[in-house]
Amino acid sequence: MRVVFFEKPGCISNSKQKKLLRNAGLELEVYSLLDVQWNYWELARFFEKVPLKDCFNPNAPRIKSNQIIPSEMSRREAIEAMIDDPLLIKRPLMIAEGRKIVGFDIERLKAIYPLMEWHSKQSRDDIEQCSQPQLI
Repeated sequence: MRVVFFEKPGCISNSKQKKLLRNAGLELEVYSLLDVQWNYWELARFFEKVPLKDCFNPNAPRIKSNQIIPSEMSRREAIEAMIDDPLLIKRPLMIAEGRKIVGFDIERLKAIYPLMEWHSKQSRDDIEQCSQPQLI
């Protein structure tokens, strides 16, 4: 079983997440979130059922500096901003069995792959949160 995984290269949390998925027996097809040439509809499909605030990476430099305030944006404006600056996108983005996932949602993955063995000694925060300042 294969998962398409869009990451920020060098992100420690993404590395932990990939290790957890591989240890569960999943094959990964990994892409840099920063190198993909996203278009509006392709990116919008990831966010269809996700509250807008949960689509953003809260650690993105432009969010931390209040240059971008997600609560003041329409969904269209938000997605267009993410196309221009992929660091704004909550990561990873994943495609598992045709389902699009924003962020590392282990419970959703367990529901998609109920027979996989999910082992992790790490806390949920340790797996989901970037543990280092983001550098570009």
